[in-house]
Amino acid sequence: MHFYWDQDLTAVDFFCGAGGLGWGLEQAGATLSLAVNHDERSIATYRRNFPRADVRCAWMEEINWTLAPDTLIGAGAPECRNHSPSAGEKLNDQMQLSFPGWTDHDAKPEVEKSRASMWQLFRAAEAKARKNRPYHSMIFENVPEVHKWRDYGKWEKEMLGLGYEHQVLYVNAMHFNVAQCRDRWIAVFWRKGAKKPDLDFRPLALCRSCEKDIAAVQCWKNLAKKKGRYEYRQRAQYTYHCPHCARRVQPYYRSAASVVDFSDRGIKIGERKEHKLPALDEETVQRIRSGIEHFFKHPHVPPPEVLDVPAIDGLAPFWISYYSNGKAYSIYTPFCTFSTKERCALVFPPEDGSMDLNQCALRMLNEVEIKKGSGLPEGYEIVAGGKEEVVRQCGHMVPPPMGAWVTRRVIDALA
Repeated sequence: MHFYWDQDLTAVDFFCGAGGLGWGLEQAGATLSLAVNHDERSIATYRRNFPRADVRCAWMEEINWTLAPDTLIGAGAPECRNHSPSAGEKLNDQMQLSFPGWTDHDAKPEVEKSRASMWQLFRAAEAKARKNRPYHSMIFENVPEVHKWRDYGKWEKEMLGLGYEHQVLYVNAMHFNVAQCRDRWIAVFWRKGAKKPDLDFRPLALCRSCEKDIAAVQCWKNLAKKKGRYEYRQRAQYTYHCPHCARRVQPYYRSAASVVDFSDRGIKIGERKEHKLPALDEETVQRIRSGIEHFFKHPHVPPPEVLDVPAIDGLAPFWISYYSNGKAYSIYTPFCTFSTKERCALVFPPEDGSMDLNQCALRMLNEVEIKKGSGLPEGYEIVAGGKEEVVRQCGHMVPPPMGAWVTRRVIDALA
């Protein structure tokens, strides 16, 4: 079957944000022709890092896609906040709840607009298909809970009705060399009759039973529902196993330790008042006490699956999260999902050798750590007037290595 082809391998970045997916597209070999986002601050970052692209500050619904540049690849990460439980909004298909009328027909218009952003992807694809200049392939990213959106099935059916086949992946950024446990839904669409991309993600893992590295296999707990999150810190929907002995394995990953600046210890907890910092609330104090017990009194060592472990003099620090279910974590685990608000803090051991909480030093992650923990390459600039804005833009960002991996697989199928 014949498709129209650019002489150059071009791409459009829908909902481009601060450029995480855009970086992945270019690293994989695509040239960005157009990028669209309504947020002026994120657009400033995008323009700084992709000066050759046509970067437009606009809402997706304002773009006339018939007149927009024709490209081989369409990619984007639509608004995800109101598809995620973290937003506190109601999701579809919550069958475990007793209330029979559970729905996402929410009275808040901004919530419906947020969820409806998925339809803007269809609108762009439909315009190109009607023009007889369809995107050959499309790559979309969102949170795993997007399938609970009321219109998800209809949206998927309409996308396929444009002449596409597709495959959906559920993956975690920690397995793409990103020091962050961030679960993601990735959908790839390609034209019917075209070569199917190889989207079999097989992360490298050490099988302790076979005593060798293997290409791990994703295994779902419920084969009838292959949707959801990776079981790492708590029970979830899938795990990874050895293809030879079937034992469960943990793929190699980057830990928080790989991005932390250990020379920046922060301020002693007992000296917060003299630095005009507020006293810690009781929940935070309890998390720190738990960390002292688990990680200072019983020093932790990196497991063999951890990559890029730095040399640490003395006791290693630990980190705590500020989510409602937060606690203390080993520095040799990845950080939790970075949101648009600061959620992670580092706790350093007392320099006097004691286990006194007030002698421990505490600080939030700095800007460099946030960027590295988001998977951004060195030299990537975030245009921001302060740390709060850096956190916000990184919290919305598609992990660049994840975007690069899936784009390479798509481009390989174009050859």
